Amino acid sequence: MPSVAVIGGGLAGLSCAIELARQGMDVDLFEAAPVLGGRTRSMFDAVTATWFDNGPHLLVGAYHATRNWLDSCGLESCIHWQPTLRLSLWEAQRGHFDLAPQANLPLWLALPVALVRLQGHGWQDLPALSRLLSCHPHVGETVEAWMKRLHVPAPLARDLLTPLCLGAMNESPSTADANSFSRVLRLSFANHEHARLGWFRAPLQKALIDPLDLLARDLGVRIHLQTRITTIEGRRGHMTLGDRQGRQWQANLVVDTKPDTRGPSRPITSIHLWFEQNIRLPNPMIGGLGTTGHWFFDTSQQMNERNNLAHLAVVISASAPKQKNELVRQVCSEIGSMLDMPPPEPFHHRIICERRATRLVQSRSKSTYPDGIIPAGEAPVPGELPATIELAVQRGIGAARRADMLLHA
Repeated sequence: MPSVAVIGGGLAGLSCAIELARQGMDVDLFEAAPVLGGRTRSMFDAVTATWFDNGPHLLVGAYHATRNWLDSCGLESCIHWQPTLRLSLWEAQRGHFDLAPQANLPLWLALPVALVRLQGHGWQDLPALSRLLSCHPHVGETVEAWMKRLHVPAPLARDLLTPLCLGAMNESPSTADANSFSRVLRLSFANHEHARLGWFRAPLQKALIDPLDLLARDLGVRIHLQTRITTIEGRRGHMTLGDRQGRQWQANLVVDTKPDTRGPSRPITSIHLWFEQNIRLPNPMIGGLGTTGHWFFDTSQQMNERNNLAHLAVVISASAPKQKNELVRQVCSEIGSMLDMPPPEPFHHRIICERRATRLVQSRSKSTYPDGIIPAGEAPVPGELPATIELAVQRGIGAARRADMLLHA
């Protein structure tokens, strides 16, 4: 039986290991941390006695690899999907408003109509929207330069494109790669099914990681936690892996999914707030315009949490603020403004900053790897999807297919 060692127990590593085991491979999965999941993980908060995610993860219907793979694992029901797109936004001057294309019209017609109806928008948005979905960016062009070249009106950039760029790319339009962002737009707005948003019905540990852990073990994958691989030697067919304790493992091939920390990356900050007051957002997720927080999640609504505390989470993309107490005060003030009430006082809060949350999309020279090692780390290049759950699943499944081809060549 061919043997494969998979390094990294995040979503890419788990998807790779499960697919390899399904193909009849003998698989060892190595994870340096004490738990699986990587950046898709949950933590236990002792004060509130609840599990919470390192950060809310939003999905779009265009994530075909993720949806198909989770369905094959019996986990498609762990995600709540909107029937059709409803992007809720809030700005201090205009209050709440939604981008909600009519479901009974094809999206190519419904989206322009929905845009025109937004406060502060008009028919001048439509030619720019058409250009955005049909005109490809230049090589190396930023999102900001691309929008400027296509004469995108300021309201369209402010209310739709900038929030989507921060959410999808985790990067400001001034530096984000336009070719990858263009791909996100074309995929997401291809039809109603692609455009709708989804979120997990439970903390990631319960909804995703624990079931995948159980499935992998049932398929025969040997999972080694708190095991950091420090040496890989040999050639294809005869690979030897070692750790700092001197332990060794043998494999025919090695798949390396761990992130490369040498390249440029961006942080994401998530502020979890628990309130004794009955705080409830008008929608499960709201994008903030001109606010410190970029995305406001009503976690109690999304996960149907049944306790005496209201749980909200606020995400700040591409930022690692230092003044944490001031940050909590500021986002609570914004929540109060959204709800037309004084700033609510949280009973408890947790601030999680993933310093290297996403690797940036950029051109890279091809690295040379020893024969017998398949690289599958996060390294998006212009024109590819940015660092998302979808990219992680694609990387894992793609590496498993390549391993199968090499071992049966």
